[in-house]
Amino acid sequence: MKVLIKKYCNYYASYQLMQSIFFWTKKNGEFPDWVDILGEKFSDSLVGNWLNNIAQKNVDRCEEKRVKVTIDDYDTWSMDHTLSYIILPMLKQLKENKHGAPFVEFEDRPSHLIPIKKPDQPYDVDEFHFEAWDWVMDEMIFAFDSKVGENKDWEDQFYLDVFDRDGYKVYHSRIDNGFKLFGKYYNSLWN
Repeated sequence: MKVLIKKYCNYYASYQLMQSIFFWTKKNGEFPDWVDILGEKFSDSLVGNWLNNIAQKNVDRCEEKRVKVTIDDYDTWSMDHTLSYIILPMLKQLKENKHGAPFVEFEDRPSHLIPIKKPDQPYDVDEFHFEAWDWVMDEMIFAFDSKVGENKDWEDQFYLDVFDRDGYKVYHSRIDNGFKLFGKYYNSLWN
């Protein structure tokens, strides 16, 4: 398998132009609202519209050449294993660098991360919103780590003198839950 993914293309249009011109107004990583308002007004102008069209064409052209994937026959022999080598380090990096958290349904949370007073509106942020996402990330990492990481030999601990069937089932169900959460929250794996 060979995967070549180039970094995302730069999009430089009206808003980015205004941010470049008024770079000195940036405080704590944020521009004041008036810079965005200027960018919006400039975007609606003839020159701004022209700049936005050129920027979009450049991104479209760049995007076509950004990803190249070559799959060999042996890569799909144990595809779950092969993909785990890629997914595990990506999950670890995402957990370290995340800038937000999606809503985690109460049914997927452990009991200590379910609020006593539930929010009035569905998908509102509750007191455990970010902790719940950290917990989901940890469970996904645990599952993939048990597949190809430091804990890939996890089964050995249950085969000491006598096979510990109950311990094995508990551990294995946690792995299954991590993979289930990965599938369910796949569209939430963003930074």
